[in-house]
Amino acid sequence: MKDWLLAFGLTHAVEVPIYLALLRLPWGRRLGAAFGTTTLTHPCVWFVLPGLFVPWLGYWGYVVVAESFAVLVEALLCCGLGTTLPRAFTASFVANAASLGAGLLLLR
Repeated sequence: MKDWLLAFGLTHAVEVPIYLALLRLPWGRRLGAAFGTTTLTHPCVWFVLPGLFVPWLGYWGYVVVAESFAVLVEALLCCGLGTTLPRAFTASFVANAASLGAGLLLLR
């Protein structure tokens, strides 16, 4: 659980500023998107998807599936809050790529 909490904190530290900078929503919705998207997807990526995909696809296959899942779900959540799909997808892709990169750098 300690590892997850550290990863969850790192993910928020990296992704929240990106969402705040890239989304064009009223402040309250932007803040909700910045914190809410990752709060909803991170537990699934961390606890559910590895058991489903690591045995079948290996670690890197799981990473591709998990990051694709996170980008898609977070983009759709941002759209639900009122941003356009292209802007939501861009923000989600940039945020998730940055947090994945930060996590991989820390693992080295």
